[in-house]
Amino acid sequence: MNQLHASKRRLALAACLLSVAPLPAQNAALGSIAGIVRDASGAVVPNATVTVTNSGTGASRTLTTDTDGHYTATFLQPGTYQVVLSGTGYGKIDQRNVTVTVGSTNTVDATLPNASVSTDVVVTTDNILIDTDKTQSSQTIGQQLVSNLPVNGRRWDNFVLLTPNVAPDGNSGLIAYRGISGIYNTNLVDGANNQQAFFSEARGRSVGAPYVYPLDAIQEFESSVSSYSAELGQSAGGVVNAITKSGTNAFHGDLFEYFRTPGFNALDPLNKYQGQLPGGNRLLLTQPVKVQHQFGASVGGPVRKDKLFFHVTYDGYRRSNPITYLSTYNTGTTSIQQLAGLCDQRSSGFVTRGTAAAPVIYPSVIPGISPAQCTAAVNFISSTQLGAFNRNTTQDIYFPRLDWQATAKTHLSASFLFEDLKIPNGYNSSTTVPNGGVSQNGGINFHQRYLTANAETALTSRSANVVHFQWSRDLETAGTNSGGPAISLTNLFAYGETSALPRGAFPDEHRWQITDIYSTVRGRHSLKTGVDVNLIHEQIQNLFQGDGSFTYNTGTAEFNFSNWVQDVYQVNGGRHYNSFTQVTDPITGSGRDDFWNKNLDIFVEDNWKVTSTLLLSLGARYDVQLVPQPDRPNTSSIVANEYTSTINTDFGMGAPRFGFSWNPHEGTVLRGGYGLFFGLTSNSTFYTIRRENGVYQQQYNVNATTNPNSPYVAIANAPTGQPNRLFQQSGSYVPFAPQGGIPAFTPPGPAPSIK
Repeated sequence: MNQLHASKRRLALAACLLSVAPLPAQNAALGSIAGIVRDASGAVVPNATVTVTNSGTGASRTLTTDTDGHYTATFLQPGTYQVVLSGTGYGKIDQRNVTVTVGSTNTVDATLPNASVSTDVVVTTDNILIDTDKTQSSQTIGQQLVSNLPVNGRRWDNFVLLTPNVAPDGNSGLIAYRGISGIYNTNLVDGANNQQAFFSEARGRSVGAPYVYPLDAIQEFESSVSSYSAELGQSAGGVVNAITKSGTNAFHGDLFEYFRTPGFNALDPLNKYQGQLPGGNRLLLTQPVKVQHQFGASVGGPVRKDKLFFHVTYDGYRRSNPITYLSTYNTGTTSIQQLAGLCDQRSSGFVTRGTAAAPVIYPSVIPGISPAQCTAAVNFISSTQLGAFNRNTTQDIYFPRLDWQATAKTHLSASFLFEDLKIPNGYNSSTTVPNGGVSQNGGINFHQRYLTANAETALTSRSANVVHFQWSRDLETAGTNSGGPAISLTNLFAYGETSALPRGAFPDEHRWQITDIYSTVRGRHSLKTGVDVNLIHEQIQNLFQGDGSFTYNTGTAEFNFSNWVQDVYQVNGGRHYNSFTQVTDPITGSGRDDFWNKNLDIFVEDNWKVTSTLLLSLGARYDVQLVPQPDRPNTSSIVANEYTSTINTDFGMGAPRFGFSWNPHEGTVLRGGYGLFFGLTSNSTFYTIRRENGVYQQQYNVNATTNPNSPYVAIANAPTGQPNRLFQQSGSYVPFAPQGGIPAFTPPGPAPSIK
């Protein structure tokens, strides 16, 4: 309940239920205050003076009510405000602690007392429990929640899950609104698009950086589920609209330290149960994260009181979570070390499989393989590829922001985000990898640089304009622990370069964006229109399967090892694999592409306060994605040409929006809406059409014409305890098939070797 304090006498004030004020729509990174001014008799007061002051920075804006007593202050920085309302022949209303949150409008109506009764009435406003003038389904996550609720990893946008109709998008790490895929959301920070266009995820990605914007830099954000403003678009799902912290006239800051070790954490109950089962994986009984260390500081304050302010955040992230490579062949009865018995020319202790009644005893000789070579091959698997390997994350983020109240009508702000991330062995994020090898991993590196600037200008007492600008670079690379090719032995292990690496740029994304939005109030109508130009320069360098991949997948692990070891040393023909595949790029050599994606949109919106209890939101927007057409389509067939010659530009993304908010009686609000919502196509899709088309990138496949399924055949009447299998050559290939372990084309990196 409002608390009223009068300088001469205590007055009881109530909000006039018959007031009819236009309400502005949602604003990216900003908020609004609006209302209507009346006198004690209930008549509207035209030309009343309304002064809106930011309590933290002292920034002030003076407005004049129109002929219907309406006023609107748009494009306000979120924070706490003081609203002073007065008029000639009337007393003054001083309404304090008026909260403005991102994307919202706070209604502040007033009834001015007669000057002879009182000249000063102070109203302290509590937070609104039900917003009667909001047509969209949304929720604001304020600074108190962001700063105090626990969140594993300190990723601020995880708080979006507090919004109704929002849930994790499976195990992808993304967030789904209303069941729609997480790649169709939009993420805004300080009015600038915070999406990566290549993968259609918030920058930093769900499986990449722990986060990009530090938690201590986020003031608050709005999570919009449906029926949101025409200003917000390029999303078929939801919109996250965040604003970062700014400095004020008071110095404020904090230090934080979060330290996590296995001793402070309980084991996952399911993992613990499975690890304790007979034959269970004992690694499940250990914590995957050995150390997680997050630390940093933020400080903000005035450079010049009421004029210039700063806020600086540093965030450090360190984590150690080793990755373990296992072989399912290592059990209580079999082990990789035993495979040396297939070729070390021993005279006893032969490799024996099968049952006691029907044993399978392998010979210890493979022609052309010496005992030393045999031992080296086994040691290569167990000593260099399997085991636990360090994976230490290092991330540093610096985020300074400046705010300048240039004039009474103009507010300027600028920020710059600097983030570097390094994770050796970070490409594969799994805790354990069965039948793999550490050489099939690689280090990932993120290099993020974002410059954002904003200018809000009050043009008149009824109109305002805001400009958002950003320049950014989002560079993600991934190295490789080994060059090509990739070698896979089913049920044993794998090594060599994994097919997705290296990634010289995946992506290297430069963005120039400028947005201009104009807002004005005309009677009961709050009108807004804007245009957005978002130019994205996409540079890609990744040749998927460019390493060349050999697969050994015969009937048993012993068969696979025997065939593989012959190819390692190129004996007995040197071709014993089952299949080989490789992609080559005869034009760029490394899967490179370079193109501009131009995302353009325009919108118009009218928020019409029909009555004191009914608000209508009417709007429309238009989006278009312009991407250059493929320069070298595949003309080898009608079908190939059809799907590689043209990128179909959707010129039909016209999106009408309608919403309403009806307040039939106090404490009840009914909201509804209709609209068309379009998600943008990922730039990775355009890359696929432009480059993975059989011209730039061509796939080369070879299979054994007679698979080498049986390098061993049974021997009849073999002496007891002696080998009852005989080594034989098997498998045949076309003449142009590559030698085992030697790719057909030079991969992007040196081929591994066994020494």
